[in-house]
Amino acid sequence: MEETTRTNWAGIDWGDKSHSLTIVGPEGTVLARQDFAHSAVGLDELVATLADQAPIGGVAIEKNRHLVIDKLLEATITVYPINPKVSKRWRECLYVDPGKSDRTDSIHLADGLRLYQDKLTKSTAAQWPSNPAA
Repeated sequence: MEETTRTNWAGIDWGDKSHSLTIVGPEGTVLARQDFAHSAVGLDELVATLADQAPIGGVAIEKNRHLVIDKLLEATITVYPINPKVSKRWRECLYVDPGKSDRTDSIHLADGLRLYQDKLTKSTAAQWPSNPAA
């Protein structure tokens, strides 16, 4: 019997003081949810948490340039920069009166990526503008 690979998906809602990470499985089940300090140690812990939940198909984040993205790409994690308007619409589709919080936004980013990754633009280390080899 052949074993199939189950891909997990992640969403990060970034903040000035902390970043909220949610990882969902192929069916949308939350596998991990944690906040990380906006520091070198916090970013290392975030990347380690992603590695613990491998395979990660990609990470959705509402930025197209940021230290967090650089750190993810250094770890060869595929990043999907998401327009904040898209993330907001995903939240509004699921709740009548959607309250905004970093934790809930990270869930919507992860689950939206799980559902729509084939329609979204992704970034990899090889194509990243700050990569000197690119």
